[in-house]
Amino acid sequence: LGPEQSRWLMAFDHASVAALRPEPFEAIRACLEELRRAGPAHGTRPELMRLYPPEVISVDVAGYLHTEPIQLPDQLGELAAQEPEGVLRTDVLDAVQVRRPEVRGLLSWFQARQAMSAVVIRDEEEIHGLLVLPSNGRKSPMALEEAHSARRLAERLASLFSLSSSLVRSRQRESAAISQVGELQTELERMILILEADAVRHRAFAERLARPLLTTAHGATARAALQHAAALSARPAVALQFSPGMSPVAWAAAIHLSSPRGSGPLVIVDGSLSPDHGLERWTDERVSPLILAESGTLVVLDLPALPEEVQERIAQRLERVAPGEETRFGCLFTCFGQWDEHQRQGRILPRITRQVAESLLTLPTLVERPEDLRSLLLERLARWGARLRGRPLGALPAAQRLLVDHVWPGNELELEWVCLKAAQAAAAEAVTAAELQSTGFV
Repeated sequence: LGPEQSRWLMAFDHASVAALRPEPFEAIRACLEELRRAGPAHGTRPELMRLYPPEVISVDVAGYLHTEPIQLPDQLGELAAQEPEGVLRTDVLDAVQVRRPEVRGLLSWFQARQAMSAVVIRDEEEIHGLLVLPSNGRKSPMALEEAHSARRLAERLASLFSLSSSLVRSRQRESAAISQVGELQTELERMILILEADAVRHRAFAERLARPLLTTAHGATARAALQHAAALSARPAVALQFSPGMSPVAWAAAIHLSSPRGSGPLVIVDGSLSPDHGLERWTDERVSPLILAESGTLVVLDLPALPEEVQERIAQRLERVAPGEETRFGCLFTCFGQWDEHQRQGRILPRITRQVAESLLTLPTLVERPEDLRSLLLERLARWGARLRGRPLGALPAAQRLLVDHVWPGNELELEWVCLKAAQAAAAEAVTAAELQSTGFV
């Protein structure tokens, strides 16, 4: 029942005591609760407005703290800081609005919030916020003692605002970091799925190339060569030398699958083709085979046919593979004939020879794989029958004996040609000896 001034003076004193609580958010809640008691229960509430982050803090009837984002008017903090005791009053704005029309928008904002005054909250460095006090129908002007008490309360709130603002910013950074971690985790899972899918595709491609060899290598010679190749596959560089008519691609794919890079890309370059001779292709980071084969194996067919500068580029990349990093990059070279002969002719760089000095493998010819000849013949005939007739083609025992007894000087190339001619001459589901001889096979 006391005068309006005394009620606010008591509220400021009680709020200053409440602001001494150690926990900053609890101190702010208790401070606003004490200020709210200065007015009627049905009136508007005092509000704390923080500049960083921009938000308004208030307490409801039940005593719970509420925080909402807000956009403060321009010049509010600046004008309040210029007033005596840092208190900007509504009646002052109303009195100067004619002479200073720029404050009319600010006056409208005060009137919309039914505010009596705004007390600036600042420390020695910067303004932290404002304490907006409601009018609640008050008629008398704000007394000087009230302004003094409001300023003392604002000084205590400044330290609370500084601490609570730091906590809010920390929580926002934590929330943003948690959100970013969640996004990165989702992106990581997506990238893992992409890499796993890439690994499956890379491995399927290599398995398709190695299938003709792996499904027909039953004899002791072929199995021993495959075991030797698997033992060499962990090395960063392997060399294969082969005889006329042989194709080393299946062997290269099998070595790649046995290596630590078996799930990586298998990049095949043909040294006998001119598009692979240009140095600009090997230096272009978008299409360079050295870049495309990262975490996989680069297969260089017919290495002696490549220019010297390209071989230099490959040797430089191999020399950068440190011990224990064989999973990062591997290279597999093939050459027609004897490696040493090409080396003597200067068609292979000594730098590459040093890399493969202990990992040179000679591929077995067909005559060295007599146990595999029958499966090789039937596999080729079945494929040519499917291509030409839509169903597999076999061979009668007499025709098989003729084919198995042949020495095959042309190796797989000759075998492929003979099977094609036999499939074209066959009249039934299996090739006969007479049909085979009718093709000119001797």
